[in-house]
Order: sequence, then C-alpha cells, then structure tokens
Amino acid sequence: MKGRLANWNVDRGFGFFRDDNGGRDIFVHITAFLDAPAHQEPIVGQLYEFHLQHIDDQHSRAFNVHAVNSLADSYRRPALEEPTVHNNGHDAAAAHHSWLNTRLLVWQVGTFILFVAAALGIATKWVLPVWIIALYVAASAWTFWLYWLDKTAAARGEWRIREQTLQFFSLFCGWPGAMLAQQMLHHKSRKQSFQTEFWFAVVGNIAVFLFFLSPVAAVFWSEYRSGLDQFFSALSLS
Repeated sequence: MKGRLANWNVDRGFGFFRDDNGGRDIFVHITAFLDAPAHQEPIVGQLYEFHLQHIDDQHSRAFNVHAVNSLADSYRRPALEEPTVHNNGHDAAAAHHSWLNTRLLVWQVGTFILFVAAALGIATKWVLPVWIIALYVAASAWTFWLYWLDKTAAARGEWRIREQTLQFFSLFCGWPGAMLAQQMLHHKSRKQSFQTEFWFAVVGNIAVFLFFLSPVAAVFWSEYRSGLDQFFSALSLS
C-alpha cells in the first residue's frame, strides 16, 4: 500500500504514515526504509510504498518501505548534520558521512586496542584468569547475535529487541561484539542517543575490569574476607 509520511522524530528515528484511504496513522521505524541512503532520513509529506503489519485492532506498522518518487526527493540528511555545500551537494554529503563512519571506526578500534593492551599488561604483571577471557568472548558472541536478530527483525517489520537489552549485554562484557556488529551489520551506529549510552556502558565495563584485576581490588577482597571470617567467628563464640 501507499501513504504519505505525516510526521518524523529525528532524535528517536521513527514516524507515522497517513493512510491515503483515511485509516489510522501507521507507525514506521527508520530501519524499515530499505532504499534510504546511509545517514539520511525520510521527508515529511513524501509518498512511500510499504507492506503493512497489523499489531492489534488499533495499531499497525509499516515495513519494507520504498520511495515512490526519486531518492533525492524522498530522503535527506538531518538538518543538524548539514555541512557546507558548494558545487555538488551529494559529494559533500557522502564525504561528510564517510568521515563520521571513519571517526566511529577509529574510536572503536582504538578503544579495543587499548583494552587488549591493558589486559596483556595485567596478564604479565598480575594474574588474568582464563574465565574472564572466556566471558568476554562468550558475551561478545551473544551480543553480536542479538544485534543480528534485531537487524533482521527491523527489515522484516517484526518485533524488535529492546535497546536496553543490547546495552545491558554491552555493559556485561559484550561491547567488543557490539562494536563488531555495528560495523559489519551497519546497525545502531548512527543513532546518537544509543551511541551515547553505548559508550557509557563501554567505559563502565572497562573501569570495573581494571579495578577488579588491580592490586587495590585484591587488598579490598582480602580485607572483606577477613572481616567476614571475624564476623562468623564472633557468631560461633557467642
């Protein structure tokens, strides 16, 4: 069916189609636009063709969305990301978005290299348990799979995995797999609010990792266990 985009939330990446036949507004997510150029958004008022999925008696959502008119007339970059355009707007936009993708890649690769270097430093100076390495590998594989499931569900117009779930497993040692999924699947890499939460999860996980494998943590746990032993000894004598 066809419908015009009635409104669009740039920050959250979704909007609503207005049914030309006078029906209820139809929800649509940015990932449902299959022909949208990278880092561009649909234009309010433009006509699109899509498949319809009924969620319940009063709600429905669009998937497999395609532009009816030309791509140039149907998609544009968010206004806040507009670079200065001189002779060729398309070339400037492509260069701008290529720079954004490169910056994200550099940050992610740099963070991973520093993390591996810190882990190797801990392994040579102190003790790096094998189970921690296994935990990061397993959590990363699981997180990558969740990203793939969410990407597939978005393309099919099915129910999505909650962003909080993706962020939780990134915090729980799965952020290397999340970085790999963002680059390989091109998923969740351009939503600013998601990226902000994601980097908080990455920094939080690395901070906990460094603390619990440092001598400070060893002293802390030693004193903690000593305090527990004294507490239970006092209980047994009373």
